[in-house]
Amino acid sequence: MRILSTLIPPDAGTASVLGHDLHGEADAVRAVILDEPTTGLDPRSRHTVWQLIRDLVAEGVTILLTTQYLEEADQLAGRVAVLDRGRIVAEGTPGDLKRRIPGAHIRLRFADAASLEAAAQALREGTRDDEELVLRVPTADGIASLRDVLARLGDGMAVEDLSIAQLVATSVGVSSPAWDRLTEIAKEHMTGR
Repeated sequence: MRILSTLIPPDAGTASVLGHDLHGEADAVRAVILDEPTTGLDPRSRHTVWQLIRDLVAEGVTILLTTQYLEEADQLAGRVAVLDRGRIVAEGTPGDLKRRIPGAHIRLRFADAASLEAAAQALREGTRDDEELVLRVPTADGIASLRDVLARLGDGMAVEDLSIAQLVATSVGVSSPAWDRLTEIAKEHMTGR
């Protein structure tokens, strides 16, 4: 295995991964570290790199990927760790992390105002749009939340259209309320408060 490093000279010491010496046991190491591999690439090249990464994972290679693109983490990662000032502030699958950020909801559209009113009474946490005859109910548990909503509506409720809108994180600003909430949740989880 050859290691390309622009930060340290080749004789600066030894390198090991999971206790395996990279020089003496190169075949035992099945890991690749990629530091922002798609930064500055055009969309076609970016997707080519994504496919190469997926192919490596399919061959059993472990990939440690750093990225500033949340979409990239969402597409490629089985687990994500969010860092803030060098500390992990949130960790989980992309789906787990997205469910922690407010914004995901079940959207129910009704045929008439009476049906919307009945649904709003049954699902008080929902936000209604009387003009569109839509009720949006926050969700955190995906299918479990959907089952709960449908059970609370009952069989007699005529829902004309139903969709689940999940947060698609493409960028997060430091001052974003969603980011601040995610950081709070992570800190609560880490400290047990």
